[in-house]
This record gives sequence, structure tokens and C-alpha cells, in this order.
Amino acid sequence: MKRKLILLAVLLGITGILGALTAASAGWGVRAITDAIGAIGEVTYSEESRALIDRADAAIAAADPNLHLTDRVENLALLRDAKIRYVERAITRLYRAHRDREAEETVLSFLSDAREAYGRYFTAEDAGLIHNYQDLLDIEEKYTDQLTAPAPSAFPEIEVERGEIELC
Repeated sequence: MKRKLILLAVLLGITGILGALTAASAGWGVRAITDAIGAIGEVTYSEESRALIDRADAAIAAADPNLHLTDRVENLALLRDAKIRYVERAITRLYRAHRDREAEETVLSFLSDAREAYGRYFTAEDAGLIHNYQDLLDIEEKYTDQLTAPAPSAFPEIEVERGEIELC
């Protein structure tokens, strides 16, 4: 009986240590995500802003999903806002180039950049978040014959394989 009590005490001690390590790890994970998002600062359409946004996304991806750390991150909305501002600035750059009648190669390059920025962080269902998304669609429509990649659509296409379903 004494051995069982000692074994129980040892197991409770190990459980306590593992619990403390898990709590410390979770706290560190939340702090890492919060700091990565806080480091973004003022968003521009630049490689620096993109790298900071991607670093915050990587911190979230590195977190253990079983601990639900993103529920404890207080500034998570700032990351979404940063992504929205990044894409809006890419579209604004495109719009200004188109409005100012810059060289067609420049407009096409900016169009490609804006589409890539949008596709990197958002899906077609998120178009309502971007206030100048219609500018992207309008300019894209004018250059549709010169684009190499397909345009984002309001409804994503889903390929379905037709085949016989085997029933019991």
C-alpha cells in the first residue's frame, strides 16, 4: 500500500510539472503571436510589411492547435486589418497607375501584384472586406485578354470527379 501511495505521489508530481510546462509553453506561444502581430505596425505595400504579416501568420501556424492559443491572443484583429490594408494598398497602387495612364507593362505588373496579394491572404468570399476590390475587378476586366492567370471569381470553381458510388 505504501508503494502505491509513493507511486501516486510521484505521478502527481510529474503531472504537475508537465502541467506547469504546458502552461508556460502556452503563455510563451501567446506572447510570441502577440509580439509578431504588434511588430507589424503601419502597413504599406512593401516587402517589409509582407514579411511581418507572414511572420505573424507563421507564429500562429506554429502554435499547438490543441491549446487554442489564438483564442487568447488579444490583438488578432490587428493581423486581419493589416492584411486588408496590405491588399488595399496594392489595389490603390494599381488604380493610380491605371488612372495616370502609365505604361501597359507597369499596369499589368501592378495588376499581377494586386491579384497575388489578394489571393495570398483572402478568398473570393472575402471580397467584401476590401473596400476597393471593385477597382481590381474593373481594371482586370480591361486587361483580361492579356492576363496569364485566371481572374478571381465571385464563386470558386470546384472540380468534381464523376464516378460510380459503390453502395453496400
